[in-house]
Amino acid sequence: MFKKVDQLQLPIHDWILDNVSDAIIFVDQDGYIVAGNQFAEELLEVKLNVNDPLYVHDYIDLEVIAKQTNNEDLVWTKTTPEKLVVMKSEPIDEYWCYTLKEGGLKSKKDSLIYTLNHARSSPYEGIIMHDRGQIIDCDFAFASMIGYKRSELIGKSIFDIVHSDDHEALYENMQLNQHDSPYPLRGFKRDGSIIYAEVLPEPFNEDSNLRVAIVRNITERVENEKQIEFMAYYDQLTDYLTVTIFNLYLKTS
Repeated sequence: MFKKVDQLQLPIHDWILDNVSDAIIFVDQDGYIVAGNQFAEELLEVKLNVNDPLYVHDYIDLEVIAKQTNNEDLVWTKTTPEKLVVMKSEPIDEYWCYTLKEGGLKSKKDSLIYTLNHARSSPYEGIIMHDRGQIIDCDFAFASMIGYKRSELIGKSIFDIVHSDDHEALYENMQLNQHDSPYPLRGFKRDGSIIYAEVLPEPFNEDSNLRVAIVRNITERVENEKQIEFMAYYDQLTDYLTVTIFNLYLKTS
């Protein structure tokens, strides 16, 4: 645990700071970090030089949650490399107490990839995080899959890249808290072409609206299935219905 002032009296016992697994920092009304635990030091890479001020905005972007309480948000650290963390804030006496947990794509990626791989025995292709349909983050594989740069997708609505005929299915699945298997969706690449995908979503946190989803490109498989279906019903030389299907049509009409 570190304190900027040895005699600083915080409204929380030192034992708690030393024994919780989440990173915790206390910030004064001027925005300076006055105390924190070892996990905060490691997460924010705080240099414990008491002679230098530890301005919280030098380590993490708090603008989006500075005026909110008891609320979870995703924020980026200003470390190198950046880390996406889940932050919860609460005013305690004259301080702001922030709890931080490394989250975002890194914390969910391994378990989701494992789930999808075992559900379909094939690799994932991309991963995306959203908050009620607004894209919060995605990996480069997902962005590349639909022909965008990652930076162009962040802040975009998922509905903008999903086929309008599948909006209802997307909305209904977004309301579910648990999915036992992936569900299909049609989307649009940046060039306007259609992509077929399987989506396996999972709540990021029970107390938030964040969702993480593995997305797998199944366009080739769908197109192959359509070709096989076409070949079963139509003569490849004439493009007319096969004799068997034509006779069956006559009997049922």
